[in-house]
Amino acid sequence: MVWSEYLESSYYEQIPVEDTSDEPPPQEPLDFDDWVDWYEPHISNMWRDCLAYRQDARIHRDVGNTMDFWDFARFMYNCSHKLAIPIE
Repeated sequence: MVWSEYLESSYYEQIPVEDTSDEPPPQEPLDFDDWVDWYEPHISNMWRDCLAYRQDARIHRDVGNTMDFWDFARFMYNCSHKLAIPIE
């Protein structure tokens, strides 16, 4: 009897084996617009936090004063792996 047949015919419930690899599934890189669409809630949240920190630290006139959301999004895109991996 083959091992897989034994498992199928056994009365024990099969327990799925968890994938323990830390590597993301292979995917094609996204272009900028699709990447921003995929991660938009997270990028917007980071952008708002950045603005709030600059204001709270009173560095808003000195640091990042010419940057807008799209500059920030482009920076994050350029510093990422450009893949759309679901965030858990």
